[in-house]
Amino acid sequence: MSIGADVFVPQFSDPGVLGPGGQALGVPIDQPGASHCAFQVEHTAWTLANYRRSARIPDCNNNGVDDATDIANHTSNDENLDGIPDECQAVIRADINATATGSGDTWADPRHDLAEVVDLANLRCNKTKEIWVADGTYPPDHGTADPWQRFDMRTGLALYGGFDGQSRPGGGETTRTQRDWIAHPAILSGDIGAPGDPADNTYSVLVAQDADTTSILDGFTIEDGHSFGDAGGLWMTRSSPSVYNCTFRNNHADFNGGAIIALEGSSPFFGATVFEGNEGGGAGGAAAAYGGSGLTFVRILFKQNTSGFIGGSISVTDGSLRVESASFREGETAEYGGAIDLWNSGALIDNSRFYDNTAGIDGGALTLAGDSTIEVNACTFALNDAAERGGAISFSASDLTLVNSILWDNTDGLNTGQDEQLWIWSGTTGIDRTCIQGWNGALGGTGNTAANPLLIDAASGDFTLAPGSPAIDAGDASRLPADDFDLDADGNFAEALPYDLDLNPRLADDPNTPNTGVGTLDLGAFEYQPPACPADLSPPPNGDGNINTNDFFLFLTYYQARDPRADFSPPDGDGNINTNDFFAFLAAYQQGC
Repeated sequence: MSIGADVFVPQFSDPGVLGPGGQALGVPIDQPGASHCAFQVEHTAWTLANYRRSARIPDCNNNGVDDATDIANHTSNDENLDGIPDECQAVIRADINATATGSGDTWADPRHDLAEVVDLANLRCNKTKEIWVADGTYPPDHGTADPWQRFDMRTGLALYGGFDGQSRPGGGETTRTQRDWIAHPAILSGDIGAPGDPADNTYSVLVAQDADTTSILDGFTIEDGHSFGDAGGLWMTRSSPSVYNCTFRNNHADFNGGAIIALEGSSPFFGATVFEGNEGGGAGGAAAAYGGSGLTFVRILFKQNTSGFIGGSISVTDGSLRVESASFREGETAEYGGAIDLWNSGALIDNSRFYDNTAGIDGGALTLAGDSTIEVNACTFALNDAAERGGAISFSASDLTLVNSILWDNTDGLNTGQDEQLWIWSGTTGIDRTCIQGWNGALGGTGNTAANPLLIDAASGDFTLAPGSPAIDAGDASRLPADDFDLDADGNFAEALPYDLDLNPRLADDPNTPNTGVGTLDLGAFEYQPPACPADLSPPPNGDGNINTNDFFLFLTYYQARDPRADFSPPDGDGNINTNDFFAFLAAYQQGC
């Protein structure tokens, strides 16, 4: 076989030869000068490693049975559903504190450069299924300061942070359950240039393209991405990654989705995750979705996210949104939706709290428009503010269902009463079993009230109900959403939502409060938990199971301050603090537990 003159055949010698910048160069055979042969060697090796799998029937464990049959017969597991038996796949360990780069097979011999590990794991035939990452800060750029470099997520690849690694007594964790991502944070950082200067940061720290739900990110902090376009944290297209136990903080996008963006039918899931201090120049300070994409958030904290246009925390256009058991606080937008803005989208939001969010025009917490449809169920809105209309909610040309919720102490610049809480430009409403300050009945519905819900301390963010609150046992339990995400891990997805936002039992009946609703559901995101021993006040909030002088003196403190927790008479209070309450407490104190 002859080789044409236009075909380059690389010749290599020593790839350990270093150039003036410390990079490996190598020297071609019979050539005195240095060249980039090592770079060519590297890319030639990657090309070979990335060559497609053989068309023949694979039998990776060499047991004489093809892999697909092993999996179908359950003689091999396939946890990440990629068609390769788990015993043929590897777990690689990365620890930036390692003094040298090892194989990654054990914590005693970990890899050093996480970016390299992730790049290799993304090659077509790479057998890595999990990457375990020890605490430390990991940039995605291989030390090049190239802002286009990122960590790529792929189908079948799971990244787990929160390991102690080499530092753990006894030689490092052996199972994922031994992790602690709070004590041992693994940080994926976009701060790759001058420290603290966002101008030279990574554009997007993470990217997911055509990745399904088996693409997992669990136990990381993602920070300091700075995109000239969208999503400084995680950019997704046609992808549905699963994200758990993560924190997205201090990410910026000049346009949309300060932390994350979902495009082209993406449908990511986020669980037990924090979005804090992210900024979007356009829509969605923390998150944005477009093009038929859907976002799902379960047990999430959104805090101090800001946007330059709409949706201080979340903006969804032509898509869908599912939020369960989330807290939105201190979000800010220049125009519409201090926490959430929807356009031509559908949403279900339940068991969530919105407070201290602000909008420069309308909808201190929530705006919806453009033929959107939303159900808000068992939520509390308080202390949100809009410069013009709708301190809590503003909507137009849309359909709002509002049930089992509380809208209280929200403000706007143009209205009073009910309109200050809820502003309707146009559209339809179905409002039932909801407490709205200034409620006048004009919007119809069943079981709605304007009575003060007696929130314990809204100014400090405590929206639990005080004894005697008219919101206790006033909801419609039959309309509580199902436990779609199995929050209590009992395998029953059809049961009603089992917990409130504080993970206290839902449907906790207060025997001292008449049931004015359907069932024993309280209004808002927090279920009142009747004390087993009413006079057991110390330490707050639920006592210690003993009646003693600590309880007596704490009651006196509440009584003198006219605190709702001193409202004992009649049982569970009447909204007034007086001598009746003093004598009712004495009776409970003498009765004991």
